[in-house]
Amino acid sequence: MIRTMKNTNKIFSNMLMVTLFIMGFAFLSSVNAALVKGSAYSGSEAGGSTSYTVSVNQPSGSDRFLMVVVAHDPVGGDVNGVTFNGDAMTLKTTLSAAGFVERSYGLVNADAGTYNLVISFSSAPTYGWAWLAQGFTGSTGFGNTTANNYVNSPHSKTITVSE
Repeated sequence: MIRTMKNTNKIFSNMLMVTLFIMGFAFLSSVNAALVKGSAYSGSEAGGSTSYTVSVNQPSGSDRFLMVVVAHDPVGGDVNGVTFNGDAMTLKTTLSAAGFVERSYGLVNADAGTYNLVISFSSAPTYGWAWLAQGFTGSTGFGNTTANNYVNSPHSKTITVSE
């Protein structure tokens, strides 16, 4: 199968739109304080490197949670792990469809402030990939996750960030 960057970017764009939908409309529960979403960060990368680093701000407050979603074509390399300020994030979901993979990671009680988010691959991805990071306060992590054929339209994926 021959893949072009144009087709890869279109699929990543669709996957990123699904992820943005998730972040905007995820079912979120508060603990003792009101649930607050911090700034969302996202990007689309060309591949060719085994590691990508970006500064991300986790809001201060109680019950902090950071969520990261990485969408990629596993040809040439797969996600090896994600860290925030040196702390390993926990893999929550892996969804595969049409030759692409989307992985969701979370970190409970992420350090408040602006720190490096590092996404590592087992080897350099051959094709482009996309990522999104979203910090919360007033939450203690992931709840249930579901998906229904998120590659076809209409897209649907639910991630619950719960107490």
